[in-house]
Amino acid sequence: MSRRSDRNLLHAGRTEILDELAKQKEPEKPEAPAVEPIDEAQVKLAAKLKEYKGVWVFVEQSDGVPAEVSWELLGVGAGLAKTRNVELCTIVIGNNVSNLGQESFAYGATKAYLIDSPTFTNYRTEPYQKAVCYLINKYKPEIVLVGATGLGRDLAGAVATELATGLTADCTGLTIDEKGLLMQTRPAFGGNIMATIKTERTRPQMSTVRPHVMPMPLRDSTCKGQIVTESLPLAEKDILVKVLEVIDDRKGAGDVDIAGADVIVSGAAACWEKKTLKFYRRWRTNWAASSAVPGRPSRQAGCRWNARSGKPEKRSVPRFICLRHQRGDSAPRRDAGL
Repeated sequence: MSRRSDRNLLHAGRTEILDELAKQKEPEKPEAPAVEPIDEAQVKLAAKLKEYKGVWVFVEQSDGVPAEVSWELLGVGAGLAKTRNVELCTIVIGNNVSNLGQESFAYGATKAYLIDSPTFTNYRTEPYQKAVCYLINKYKPEIVLVGATGLGRDLAGAVATELATGLTADCTGLTIDEKGLLMQTRPAFGGNIMATIKTERTRPQMSTVRPHVMPMPLRDSTCKGQIVTESLPLAEKDILVKVLEVIDDRKGAGDVDIAGADVIVSGAAACWEKKTLKFYRRWRTNWAASSAVPGRPSRQAGCRWNARSGKPEKRSVPRFICLRHQRGDSAPRRDAGL
């Protein structure tokens, strides 16, 4: 091989080495981050959920007399509204019930949506459902609370079905999580565990709460608010169900519904002796009793009597419970709805 060829090879080798060193000195360019595809469905859902604001409480009434659970819900609703920084409002539906809108301000509401018409004199599922759905679709609240009474359970289920949203029944705890969702806690599997439920993709978030579960807020008659009067184009002839007669099964002004009783005394027949009654009569002014024996003892003792057997029809959350029974007798606890 000639000297010229050797020099050419040496030059080529040097060039390759210099090129390799230059490549090593050049900083590596970072790879461009992968662009995730935009989920149009999620964007639309997020925009839709942002349209809903406010905490609403349905004010249940019968003949113009409000259910106390409605005011209890305003207490817990005030905490939710404060956390979400939104208004606390009430829904008042009935005939000549504008005073209940004013009364709701005393328990913390700042606005009341009122539908006042003879069509709503007596509760019927269809007109009340249409009225509540009309208000929700127009004003879009994010949370709606209803008392878990017979009327409230019927109405809440009908409204949630019509709006295709979630409903959690018999909640014992209501809080807001870090994402602003309503955390709805309720007993599950016969009360053995506590389940927390969230409604993430639909609005409003609906919950029912039994009477006496939430504390009653303090009443402040100086508080004022705004009443928004709405009318629903619903004629009596368009409603399928007609009320022919209302039979009041209350025995008098002193009659107490066991579901709302503050004090419950439950005992077998042997417990209703004179020496025992002295203890029970301390709460004589406002108490209900459930006797395990459907006979005369508790009625003769002056109790507002509500006897049952088997699975109770009503569940109660009293402030005080007194159970008196004979050895081996478990009926009083069961019959008291505990």
